Amino acid sequence: MDPIKQAMREAYKEGRFSAAKKVETRAKMKKNEKPFVPAFITVLLAAAILFFVFLNMAENNPKQLVMDTSGEHSMAEKAPYDAVVALMERTVQFQEILADGEVTQKERMDYLQKNDWLLQLALETGISRLYHTPALLPEEGIQDATALFLMREFIYQPKNIDQVYEKVRGINSFRAVPNIVPILEEQVLLDYLPSTKEEVPSDRYFFQLSIGLQILFFVCLAVILYWTVKNWLGRRNWLFIIIQVIILVVLINILIKPSEHYFAHDETTLFASSVKGMEQHGFKADNATFVTSATFDSQRLALLQLDAKTHALVSFQKYGETYRFSAVEMMNEEEVIVSFTHIRNDGQPAYLLAFTEGHQIAKVKIIMHERQQAKYEFEVEPGQADIRAVYLPHRDISFDVYFYDMNGNEVQ
Repeated sequence: MDPIKQAMREAYKEGRFSAAKKVETRAKMKKNEKPFVPAFITVLLAAAILFFVFLNMAENNPKQLVMDTSGEHSMAEKAPYDAVVALMERTVQFQEILADGEVTQKERMDYLQKNDWLLQLALETGISRLYHTPALLPEEGIQDATALFLMREFIYQPKNIDQVYEKVRGINSFRAVPNIVPILEEQVLLDYLPSTKEEVPSDRYFFQLSIGLQILFFVCLAVILYWTVKNWLGRRNWLFIIIQVIILVVLINILIKPSEHYFAHDETTLFASSVKGMEQHGFKADNATFVTSATFDSQRLALLQLDAKTHALVSFQKYGETYRFSAVEMMNEEEVIVSFTHIRNDGQPAYLLAFTEGHQIAKVKIIMHERQQAKYEFEVEPGQADIRAVYLPHRDISFDVYFYDMNGNEVQ
């Protein structure tokens, strides 16, 4: 028993306390009572420690956030294509299109159908399965990748063609390609966001919430912890304790809950997120192998082989500065996956074609059902996996697609 209370009881029994003395003693007792501030500070510190522990876990998640660079030297040695040659080919194609003072519909479709993302990644990082790159400073690689982006955007919406051509016609070497950037930045309104600088969300649901919601969460957590401890140390109301514990469990579950979305910012995370997304939607992807990938505006795509006869085209939709898992298209035994989609924020329609390894197709013909029955043809490399995007002239258009082998025979 508290010694003060013991002394008071004995004094009361003996009748040695006057009414005034009793009031004075009670005042001293209240003065000596310790406030509950230390417990509240402890709760806040515990909440802060939890926050930083889980923040550290999110930032160091090896599967979701870190690009796998193991074996990068062997990848560079085995890469079949030269990044310098590929960049100059795109630059020369750009110059030739502008040379006649206009961009025809066919020239536009020819240029936009090819994927530049893998080349941009190679230039930015120096790591690629497809391209071996020269030794570049990070800012040099980003400048080359930016030039690719701006050329593509200019072809999509060309203006002042003659003026631009006069400035870019003399660029005929790899080291001179970055000079295209300031020229086209005056004509193109969009800014290039390098893949290496894309936002990389955490794989935990909590860290994908806004800062305001995160702060509100920890305020609620601190208050609930405070009242739980206070209730436990004081007059215990078991009903309140049960309610408080349930609320605490819900809050902690939010803190450790994995994300429901999967994101991709390079080929490593693209493959990992594709497998996770497919499994979440009920597809078996235990033995999936990565075939190829592409990015066309708001769509990032991965072509996977699931077994000897089955392939999947996995798409990621752009949200802000991230690409998030959105859909899967499956095919069995066919040589090409086709998909119709709106590929840009302005509603630009595109016809996506993913060619599997070993396919026999050499030429694709698209007949558009317009008054003139417009025809568009392009060639692909037989046997080589690839993803192409045919940017159609306008939204409301119907068309037929035909595939042909090297001998001109139609492939069904």
